Amino acid sequence: GVDDSLKRGIGGGPPPVLFADISKHENMQVRSIENVDKLYKDMKTGLAIRAFCNNQNCTMNGQYVLHKVRFQTSRTATFDLLKDKVSCGVCKCPSELESPVMYNCEYKYKGEMALTQETKKSKDWRTVPQGNIAFVEMDKEHPQLDDRVTWSSLLIYVKVLDDLTCKSCKQFLDEQEPYMVKKAKCGHRYHQECFGYLKRRGKCVVKGCNAKLEVAQ
Repeated sequence: GVDDSLKRGIGGGPPPVLFADISKHENMQVRSIENVDKLYKDMKTGLAIRAFCNNQNCTMNGQYVLHKVRFQTSRTATFDLLKDKVSCGVCKCPSELESPVMYNCEYKYKGEMALTQETKKSKDWRTVPQGNIAFVEMDKEHPQLDDRVTWSSLLIYVKVLDDLTCKSCKQFLDEQEPYMVKKAKCGHRYHQECFGYLKRRGKCVVKGCNAKLEVAQ
């Protein structure tokens, strides 16, 4: 389960890594996807890692890059800071890690700070409201303001918001493919295939809210 996965992020392994201090909730910037830098405009639902390319032979040298973290299931993803590799999408070289970037999801974390050996973890799921992204801002022009810390372990676990999952199968609804989504009059949404399956079985109401199972116009 989730708790077992979180526990595996603690103890032993590779050398510590410098990364954003996500244990300070106030560090997380939450912004509408409509009002963010170009870097984030193509951000997909889920988790990405913002990094900095230092390869002088790369066209992205001195610029930020986003590394998309793959979903392990249709709606969950995990990132192990010390074990998972992050590279520039152009030169494929390892990049300087900075911050997680979350979009349309909830997240948890658990880790250990290298200097104090203090365990940091979120008590509950933290929600990034639909249509918003969350990340820790860095100031490359003023390195003394760098709010990163050294982690001896850190695991970040995300799951897609319930509003972005199919009411029937509970799996992720891809907002990039709206023609595959059916919205009922009550507001609940379904995969087109799931909606058709329910109708073929003679289902007339939405499970849980008892509204008529009809497509919104």
